[in-house]
Amino acid sequence: MEETAIKAIEQAKKQGFQIDKDDFEIVQPFDDGNAIIISVEGANENRAINYEVRDAVIVLEKQEGTLDIFVSEEKE
Repeated sequence: MEETAIKAIEQAKKQGFQIDKDDFEIVQPFDDGNAIIISVEGANENRAINYEVRDAVIVLEKQEGTLDIFVSEEKE
């Protein structure tokens, strides 16, 4: 799982996350439907990295655009 965590941090940095401040989740799917889900959340000394190992995870294909709850009214 350490290798997955290292790849997750590298990817978060590439996508512009401030890994010491932003909350985010990384999903590492495997061929057999298993997945590791890493969530990083909290602030300052309360910051936590949580790992979940799941037996069955379904990952849908990426959709174009932005999820509507993250679009400001000004952009619409």
